Amino acid sequence: MGLPLSQSLPSRRRSWLLLPGDEGTHRVVIPSCPQRAGAEAGRGDLVHNDAHPGNPLPDPTSSYGYVLTDWEGACIGPRELDVVLVGAPGSRFGDSDERLAFTSAYGYDIAAWPSYRTFRDIRDLHSLAAYIRTGLHKSAALTELQRRASSLRDNNRTIRWTAI
Repeated sequence: MGLPLSQSLPSRRRSWLLLPGDEGTHRVVIPSCPQRAGAEAGRGDLVHNDAHPGNPLPDPTSSYGYVLTDWEGACIGPRELDVVLVGAPGSRFGDSDERLAFTSAYGYDIAAWPSYRTFRDIRDLHSLAAYIRTGLHKSAALTELQRRASSLRDNNRTIRWTAI
């Protein structure tokens, strides 16, 4: 599968994304993720697929006090899809205290899964897509795209990302 590269990033800043032989297209190869311990083969759960602190919105009519928004990526899959953005050590969306609070509330620590780093890095790269699409039209999205791309390229996990 190919995604034409946007002009949101100058060529010198996006060349590190290309696999050898790609001509203006970024190919992403995602290995199959192993089933978590105790899960039945081929069985998944309902996952939000974009769980981060910006998606719950206060709602006094909800019995939980909030509603979860941004459901366009919802799917049946491994719960690691929801947990990895905030719950993985080295998350770009918060600090270690937030990670521990999230993990405790969710009831699962993704750090116990041996492949969490690979999955976390895939999700980080995937998160560039929306900003690549909107960066030319929204200056805040372009700024966030540049921050994310720079921190990925430099392998700098101290840079915190924000949802725009």
